[in-house]
Amino acid sequence: MLDRYHDLNRHWCPQSEPYTGCDSLLTAIDRGWKLAPTVTVHQTATCRIYVFGLYHQGKIATMKVIETPMLRLILQRYQLRLEGAITQPQQPYPAPLAVVL
Repeated sequence: MLDRYHDLNRHWCPQSEPYTGCDSLLTAIDRGWKLAPTVTVHQTATCRIYVFGLYHQGKIATMKVIETPMLRLILQRYQLRLEGAITQPQQPYPAPLAVVL
């Protein structure tokens, strides 16, 4: 499933976009950026933010990515270690309870 999204070419600039989606992360990987082995996880009131360290040709960057199901696949595929207050990706929302009338 990830391979299908590698055709995307998404520009990202940390000065104008402090958080991004996993499409920007995949674009960086396609352009030769390597991922640091550890990802820091932060919980906000509404979502989780994953902070990735990236390096390429002597440059170092930090990319903050909002959690999505696709990001969970990326974490699995690259076998990255999570650190921070939350160390497990968020599970899908539970099914709603049935209401009996």
